[in-house]
Amino acid sequence: MEKFSTNKLIGKKIKALREKSKLTQIQLAEELSIHPKHLSNIENGRKSVTIAILDRLSAFFNEPHFYFFDFTKEADLDNGSLNTINAIVRLLKSTDEKTRKNIVQIIAILTQK
Repeated sequence: MEKFSTNKLIGKKIKALREKSKLTQIQLAEELSIHPKHLSNIENGRKSVTIAILDRLSAFFNEPHFYFFDFTKEADLDNGSLNTINAIVRLLKSTDEKTRKNIVQIIAILTQK
């Protein structure tokens, strides 16, 4: 099973949106004001997407920023860690700031070596 990095997962989402919109890499790159090779590198997980590019992607595709980091629908992934992380994120989103900070402190304590 291929190991997926966050860059690869985000790149997959961008590529899927681009293909769904029937755009070439050249066309989307022009909309984002970046070089097509840079877009290719992002889509293939070789480069990280910057906040500035993420802002443009969100506006262009009318998707919230979080969409690009929500990997709960990645059906082709058999990765227990990813499922656990996504479950934690969903739970954290439903709590207040003080509770989130406490949970992060607990996780930090539990993961100390």
